[in-house]
Amino acid sequence: FTLKKLDFWFYNCIIIKNKKMDNLKEYWKTSSCFYKKMGLDPSKDMKPLGDNALILNIASISKKFEAYEGIIHGGYVSTLLDSVGGITALFFADKKFGKIALTSSMKVEFKRPLSPLVESKVIGSVSALTENGCLGEAKIYQKDNVVAQAIFSFRFKKP
Repeated sequence: FTLKKLDFWFYNCIIIKNKKMDNLKEYWKTSSCFYKKMGLDPSKDMKPLGDNALILNIASISKKFEAYEGIIHGGYVSTLLDSVGGITALFFADKKFGKIALTSSMKVEFKRPLSPLVESKVIGSVSALTENGCLGEAKIYQKDNVVAQAIFSFRFKKP
């Protein structure tokens, strides 16, 4: 694939098109295609949490993402962790670097099933940040229990 062919899937869904991000709501306008498919609207439900984290509050995950009755598919869970991790990396990197974040590695640990129609929250945090990339983690919670967590690294690239 060339960058042109990847433009629709990757750049429109995950990458900040504006070189300077004014606020989270503006950022989410550039990645809304991906989240609409997941049934989420982070522009309303995601907020900074401290100096190195973002929190996404999810009122309910649709049953259409179930793998089995009452269990959300692991691919959805992994995608949610990767996306929130990437958004967190971009949010904190953009303040300093204004770059693109590419997932280098991600290790997911599933603790318990993610249930549909239950309030959830996803917290992404950055633990190390340089001009070349970052390390961090993302966790999904339901009823104050960790459902799944991911440790990730992202590389930064100039647009």
